[in-house]
Amino acid sequence: MARRRAGEIDAFIGSCIRSLRKRAGVGQAALARHLHLRAQQLQKYEAGADRVTVQVLLEIAAAIGVAPGLLIQEIQTATPLSVSKLESESAILDFVMTVEGRDLVAAFMRIGNPQMRRQLIGLIGTIAGEAEIAKPKSS
Repeated sequence: MARRRAGEIDAFIGSCIRSLRKRAGVGQAALARHLHLRAQQLQKYEAGADRVTVQVLLEIAAAIGVAPGLLIQEIQTATPLSVSKLESESAILDFVMTVEGRDLVAAFMRIGNPQMRRQLIGLIGTIAGEAEIAKPKSS
């Protein structure tokens, strides 16, 4: 029987692994060593290029201190729409984990006025929209 190629759900699982690993503060190389894997193999899992077995999934969950049920529950509820949504959420989490992201969130949280927060979100959305329009098109 031929092995099926990794697909959209594999990318979703990889995204979950990467996001949970980063939130746990575990480096990719350290996790790979703990799992007795090559760093490249873990990269393939996180990128969704290779399928993750249930055994490896359970080992990853244990290594990063996440209940396996949480990861499996996330996977069970995945749909094509939620995959796109989680990829976006993963990108947001990746940004928030940067120094710039933490500074931005900390400053935003210091704004006590909810109306001012909403106005700021609107302003940023407008600026981001203009930035999209101003981007030079690559040929």
